Amino acid sequence: KQIKRVILISLLSILISCADFLEKHPLDQISGPTFWKTEKDVEMALTGVYSRMLTDTYNYKRMRWDVMSGDVGLHSDHPERRISMGHLYPSTGGIVSYTYSQCYSGIAACNYFLDNIDRVTTLSESKMNQYKGEVLFLRALHYFTLSTFYGGVPIYTTSPTIEESKIKQSTKEEVVAQVLSDLEFAIANLPNKPYDDGHAVKGSALSLKAKVLLYNERWSEAAQVAKQVIEGGVFDLYDDYPNLFLTAGQTNNVEIIFSTRYMNPNIYTVNSGYDVNYGYEANFCPTQWFVDQFECIDGLPITESPLYDPDPKNFKLNRDPRLAYTVRHKSEPMVNSSGYEDLGANPSVNDYLLKKYLEPENVPYSYAIRSEQDHVLLRYSDVLLMYAEAKN
Repeated sequence: KQIKRVILISLLSILISCADFLEKHPLDQISGPTFWKTEKDVEMALTGVYSRMLTDTYNYKRMRWDVMSGDVGLHSDHPERRISMGHLYPSTGGIVSYTYSQCYSGIAACNYFLDNIDRVTTLSESKMNQYKGEVLFLRALHYFTLSTFYGGVPIYTTSPTIEESKIKQSTKEEVVAQVLSDLEFAIANLPNKPYDDGHAVKGSALSLKAKVLLYNERWSEAAQVAKQVIEGGVFDLYDDYPNLFLTAGQTNNVEIIFSTRYMNPNIYTVNSGYDVNYGYEANFCPTQWFVDQFECIDGLPITESPLYDPDPKNFKLNRDPRLAYTVRHKSEPMVNSSGYEDLGANPSVNDYLLKKYLEPENVPYSYAIRSEQDHVLLRYSDVLLMYAEAKN
């Protein structure tokens, strides 16, 4: 009994003495209680918030939304193809579920940032509001995406506890009101400058606001906001249409207002992005209806112009030059500067394949490609067309 008592007392003494000097927070990684002290901490957290954009909702897969509009067809049986045929069920999956979860993952990151940034006492008020403005812009983008897909959804503006997370669905009108409220703060506090370093700017928030208003048929308000961007003089049309969508033309581009940004070697597009999915796999095929919308060079539609050639292989002849940069005939390979050709692994479901977004110099396409090609979400030409639509 005496031996056991001595051992027990010794163990307790060791534990008590260890508790006096034991460091509870890890020294080799970031810890919540020791974070949110400096502006560097804020910038690291902000990078984490932006990283929630690197998802299927905001990358090259966003192009598949066009399948549901009739502009393109898919070679493979993706959910977008089934939805376009009216087959939408709780088990559809894919875009139906990942858009929801990825947007809420982004919202959670935004709310965590906003809940904690005030703990940093070394920031000026203007700098603090600028950081908050960027995050509120991103939160608005996520909620706008949700409202476009699902209508009314639950609204969280702070990080909820388990109990607080059980809230009822808000109406679409309430979601849109929250989006516009977030954007108002962003517009008031973001810098009025070009989009040149991946950080949202005032023009990003104004352009998104115009789009939100347009989608909700608030025509006069949408036109007014779009006009602010146009008259602001910060953005302009880029004079190299194909390179607008390729890495080489995306740095400091005067037309790009906001995009999902990638950078090699670590932050590259998953599954090799556009080149493999729409070049090698060739499963993204513009429809005849889409091709027919491009006018001839005399400004007349193909139903009226004498310049129109109905032969599918001559579809680019005498047509709007953007057509040749967007669509290729199924017999036309992608060719790099060395003359190497890549026609893709799958036949087209019709006469056409995609050319826009594909990087010729990555031919031959393979899954080894690590593309840092950005996906443009807002550009100045969008704003011009939104303004025209709203006015009309």
